[in-house]
Amino acid sequence: MSQTNADKADRLKKAVQNNGDDHSGRQSTRGVIKEVAEGTKLPAGSVCDTYIPLQDPKKREKANIDKAGLGNLIKEIERSKQDDLSDIADQWHLIHDAPPVP
Repeated sequence: MSQTNADKADRLKKAVQNNGDDHSGRQSTRGVIKEVAEGTKLPAGSVCDTYIPLQDPKKREKANIDKAGLGNLIKEIERSKQDDLSDIADQWHLIHDAPPVP
């Protein structure tokens, strides 16, 4: 069963809202992005690294989460007419089928 783009966007919204500053919260949100992007042309690894960079737990400085950028991406996913989200990947100049980042 495939998810509609509105469902994908809703899952992402919830994940971003529940995202904490801690490492495990970031990992959880990145996992949701990877699940939502599965079977689409959105490169989950690139999206994760761009908007939710992992923070080294040993360092004090925080890696900034780009919530505004994620919000824009989520809106585009919600509006997309393509099941594989290739229109968004093209519009945002994302490389299709990029290998995921662990």
